Amino acid sequence: MSKDIILVEFYAPWCGHCKSLAPEYAKAAKILKEEENPIFLAKVDATIETELASRYEVTGYPTLYIFKKGEKVEYDGPRTAMGIVEYMKERADPNWKPPPSVVIELTKENFHETVKNSDIILVEFYAPWCGHCKRLAPEYERAAKVLKDLPTPITLAKVNGIDQKELAEEYGARGWPTLFIFRKGRKYSYEGPRDEIGIINYMKEQAKPPSEESDSYKHLKNAIGKIDTTVVGFFDSDADDFYRNFVEAGKRKRIVSVSEIFEFFFWVSTILESP
Repeated sequence: MSKDIILVEFYAPWCGHCKSLAPEYAKAAKILKEEENPIFLAKVDATIETELASRYEVTGYPTLYIFKKGEKVEYDGPRTAMGIVEYMKERADPNWKPPPSVVIELTKENFHETVKNSDIILVEFYAPWCGHCKRLAPEYERAAKVLKDLPTPITLAKVNGIDQKELAEEYGARGWPTLFIFRKGRKYSYEGPRDEIGIINYMKEQAKPPSEESDSYKHLKNAIGKIDTTVVGFFDSDADDFYRNFVEAGKRKRIVSVSEIFEFFFWVSTILESP
């Protein structure tokens, strides 16, 4: 029996996510206990063991930590029985080493050059002690791995807003985590989900062209018929200032609901009328 590694869940009895995890966690615990080299899973009621939860910086439920030879590492693996089993068996291997993160760490030395040279990049401003940031971290990392392997990769990056205070202030990051999309250095709000699949789908959508060029009446008519609302602009060329402003407006205001239509029209008219 090895006690070199153990997985500990800090939970609250009333927590819905904890209740959903419970049967999977119990099933994984049974399988791992019966292995040739058993691995144990444990749990702590954080509403009773408040001092213990505070000592280990538990700010949300469930929080899972791996303790390997006494060293605490946040669990960022799957939350299904077999996923937990495979993840823990892999981590129990004495030769296992954590893979390098695919999320780029940005500082004042490389931030501006990186975002300026990126067609699209998602940047998270975080604080090391922030509970929401800790919960986002594994979702963000897994999303980054998927997006990195797309035919046209999308990069995810992060900035320690405490260490890089000037950058956080420059870009208006006043809470943690704050996420922004950058296109060739220009900042846009990130208004998407904060789970792996949600981040992936949102960023894949954001990477698409903000408008579709139509070169015939037939194509335009067919395109208009596919969606409820269409904004059409007519321009002499892609060198036209109005064209560039129209595309920029499209990047800023990708319509996702009827309630945004009037705001979009106002935005476009303001952009096009500006000097």
